[in-house]
Amino acid sequence: MANSFCYNISMEPRPILRFQLDIEYDQWTCREFLTFKEGDIFSASILKDHPALISCEKMESEKRNEFITSYVEKYSEEHKQELASTLEQAKNGWLKVEDAFFKETDKVFSKNPKEETIYIYDWPKGKYLCYLSIFNCNPRFIKEKEFQAYYKHPLGINFVCIHEMLHFIFYDYLEKNFSEQYKTLGKRNLWKLSEIFNDVILRIDEFISLTKQKDPSIYAQSREELVIYQRMWEEAKENIDTFIKNYLNKIYYDI
Repeated sequence: MANSFCYNISMEPRPILRFQLDIEYDQWTCREFLTFKEGDIFSASILKDHPALISCEKMESEKRNEFITSYVEKYSEEHKQELASTLEQAKNGWLKVEDAFFKETDKVFSKNPKEETIYIYDWPKGKYLCYLSIFNCNPRFIKEKEFQAYYKHPLGINFVCIHEMLHFIFYDYLEKNFSEQYKTLGKRNLWKLSEIFNDVILRIDEFISLTKQKDPSIYAQSREELVIYQRMWEEAKENIDTFIKNYLNKIYYDI
């Protein structure tokens, strides 16, 4: 395991999360996630919110792409004011919680969270862009530090932002402090560990106060597993290194 300690005090250690609308990004999202496959929750979500898209199910690829391109452009134009208003609300909503969010993440990612010494996490470089979307798919890109947030998200756009920002910092922390495991776990296992961590952290009081969600959706585990990992966090005395080591020892191998 790497011994690097990834905290420092710098002039601009915290990223600035920006918000944008991007029609082309939404066109890509629809083409990527609209599969019409049974059991595909993302495809089903798109059709639930946009039933007119069922019309392109039997179309050939080129015609379907043209249909999607036209549909997204038309929908975005018809809802232009609503989208612009939601964009401003998202910006203002994030400004209200960002200081508290960074303060709490500094605590969580401190190796000694109970000490009075203040650590400021040195966040990785990236674009840090939230694109509001007309589709409830919410893809993220860890390397670029970009993600989409459904503009009518039932848990609120702030919840999506906090959820995704936690992913960005967790992947970075894992890569810097558990470099060997980061390389060998594989994409799927890294994703699951990151989602489990989020499920636990988003249920502690400090983050509930930010998201206003006491029991958000569980992404990568059962309710029974969640209870196990919540207990693991408590037994680790809220120490992130101990939590990660105990998780990896339990699931994969000894460290």
